[in-house]
Amino acid sequence: MHAGTRWLASLVLASALGCGTDQPGDSGDDGVTDDGDGTGGDGTGGDDGLGGEVIDGVTLSGEVSASGRYSGTISIAADATIPAGVEIDVEPGSAIVAADGVALTVSGTLLVTGATGQTVSIVPEEGSLGWKGIRAESGGSVIIHHATGTRVATLLECHAGAIACAVDAIDFEHVGKIISAAATATLTSSRVVDMANGAVYVQAGGDLTVSDTELMTSQGDIVVTGGGRLLVEYSNIGGTVDTYEHCNLHIGQADALVVRYSNIVTGQYGMMIGGIDGAEITHNNFEGNSTDIDPVGVVTAADFTENYWADGTPPLGAEYDFSSAASARIAEAGPRQ
Repeated sequence: MHAGTRWLASLVLASALGCGTDQPGDSGDDGVTDDGDGTGGDGTGGDDGLGGEVIDGVTLSGEVSASGRYSGTISIAADATIPAGVEIDVEPGSAIVAADGVALTVSGTLLVTGATGQTVSIVPEEGSLGWKGIRAESGGSVIIHHATGTRVATLLECHAGAIACAVDAIDFEHVGKIISAAATATLTSSRVVDMANGAVYVQAGGDLTVSDTELMTSQGDIVVTGGGRLLVEYSNIGGTVDTYEHCNLHIGQADALVVRYSNIVTGQYGMMIGGIDGAEITHNNFEGNSTDIDPVGVVTAADFTENYWADGTPPLGAEYDFSSAASARIAEAGPRQ
């Protein structure tokens, strides 16, 4: 693995170790049915830090029995699992191609580490309707960096007890969900377009950070919470006048909520909010929404100070603090890159 990408993976793993409308994860029953890992292709020797050769081209199904570093095309032919103690590294410029309806379950470690100009492609096989995606189980770690893709039900399900769940610098279109978090997870420096309802979802026990990211066009709501903790910062949530989003953010219930320095735009509702005490929604631009803030449950001590309201301050009660509204757009809001 290149030094920079291994540094990124080590940083995320070290951090993890230190540390709406309900949309439950699409977990389903996808037990592994094939005992072989089907690895194949020509090795191109070298020191990969894993004690083995680089495998160029591989087919996975069932349990992957040994750690390895893969390049070329990695085919997921049937439901597959990376067990505890096994680490799989996917090299920059590789392609992950999944069969119709399969899932990859990770109890060990999966590092998908593309690079600028050498992204990793993550797509279903030609003619497929799509695949189920990657599941980080308790004890598992999944890091996806610099990847592109389409047609996946849930790119990353971060289940309770997962050690690390990080999605960084991805560009995906036509997906169901991009991340569902029941543990600590991050979505950073990414762009996702054309999503199903609740494409970014936090459930009870989840702790999700979304930063420097663009999320546009949904069949329903974009960012949804059914519990847990959510931080959204320096992001664009919503699209342009010719796209559709029902709710840019649907806060059905949450233990903690911070939304700052973001553009929340062009939704039917900029934010539906309920089931939250002490929310902090500050230094954002609310523009082009049919309704900026719509209560859908009990809200107490909500800090909505220092936002820019293109259509004026919402006419809500004393539980919402709309004081110190910005008189002009906040230039610092939105992705920093």
